[in-house]
Amino acid sequence: KLIVMLADRWVARQHFQKAIPWLEEAIQLDSSLAETYALLGLAYAGMKRAQDAVQAFREALKREPKRISVIKNLGWILLMSKDPQARDPQEALRLGKQAVELAPGDAEAWDLLAKAYLLHRRFREAVRTYERAAAAMAQRNRPEVAQHFFQLAARIRQLVPSGSAQSASP
Repeated sequence: KLIVMLADRWVARQHFQKAIPWLEEAIQLDSSLAETYALLGLAYAGMKRAQDAVQAFREALKREPKRISVIKNLGWILLMSKDPQARDPQEALRLGKQAVELAPGDAEAWDLLAKAYLLHRRFREAVRTYERAAAAMAQRNRPEVAQHFFQLAARIRQLVPSGSAQSASP
C-alpha cells in the first residue's frame, strides 16, 4: 500500500515514467488492488501509451467494476485516443451510459456520454443528454455547469440541420 501511495504522488505530479516501476512492483506484490491498476492506467495515459492505459483500466474494472473514475478514464481513451488500436467508440458509448447510471451527479460522466453520441452522429441523443445533464447539474446547485451543458445542446441544435439530426439505432 505504501508503494501505491508513493506512485500516486508521482502520478499527481505528472512524473508518469517514475510512477510506472513502482506500480508494476506493487502489482507483483498484490495484484488484487483496483487502485494500483487505475493509477497505472493514468500513468500510461499521461505518457500517451493508450493501449497500455486501456489494458490497465480494464484490469482495474475487473477488480472493481463500478469504480466511476476508471469507467470515465477508460471511456475517454476509447473515445478520443489518436491510436486507432486503442479506440472503441461502441465501448465508450456503453461506458458513458454506465457512468451516468452509476453517478448521475457527475458532469464528466454526462459529457462522456454526450460526446460518444456525437461521435456516433446521434445528434438528438447528444442534445437530450446535454439537456438532461444540465437539469441534473441545476438540481445539484451547479448553475455554471448546467449553463455550459445547455449552451452545448443549443450549439449542436444550431449546427445540425433538423433533417440530419436523425438518431441511429441504439
